[in-house]
Amino acid sequence: MSKSFIQVFADDSGLRRGFIDLYQKQLPFGTALGLTRTAQKAREAVQRSMASEFGIRNKSLKGAIARQDARKQDFPRAFARVGIRADEVFDASFLADHVTGGVRRPKGHRHLVIPVRGVKRTASGKLRKADRPSEVLSKKTGFKEDGLIQRRKGKRAKDRRQIVHLLREKATYRKRWDYSEIAAKEVARRYATEMSRAFSVAVKTRKNVPGFRQQFGRNSGFNR
Repeated sequence: MSKSFIQVFADDSGLRRGFIDLYQKQLPFGTALGLTRTAQKAREAVQRSMASEFGIRNKSLKGAIARQDARKQDFPRAFARVGIRADEVFDASFLADHVTGGVRRPKGHRHLVIPVRGVKRTASGKLRKADRPSEVLSKKTGFKEDGLIQRRKGKRAKDRRQIVHLLREKATYRKRWDYSEIAAKEVARRYATEMSRAFSVAVKTRKNVPGFRQQFGRNSGFNR
């Protein structure tokens, strides 16, 4: 064997810098992106279930289900959340009664106002303006009696009455909608796919690290 030969050594300095950059910058980004996208899928599943379970046509009620995005700053303990919204902008705490069951009592009022089933609604599912409690009672035909908000129907038939709302000191709800279970099933179904896609985005959007792209990027001899 000839004594003349060429030795090839690995220069892994760029490789190490590249992987350090991936871990410190892109892994937190990819994790947060994947968790957020997974939470979004879970939120959409809960919204669909809510509309189906309660027959809700009011599109604005989709906002009752909130999503908190994951933050890369929280890596490696990053998290995303899905839950029922209850704040000054949108208070959907009434939905919690259907999750846990129990008794609901009025807040700041003497009675809960409950529309009767026969009251017509708009295409979006909202009460018509004419059937809102304040609107009914603002008319001469509207009145309260025996725990009911009613209106008189017709000018001559004074005894004809329409019940519009029930007035109750409390309302009892049965447990009928476990949104946490629905969200958990959707997370289990979507997690691997969304995280894989997010990490692909993270790798593709990383900034060039000297010595890393040349070895493993488009200019690498392996890709020629």
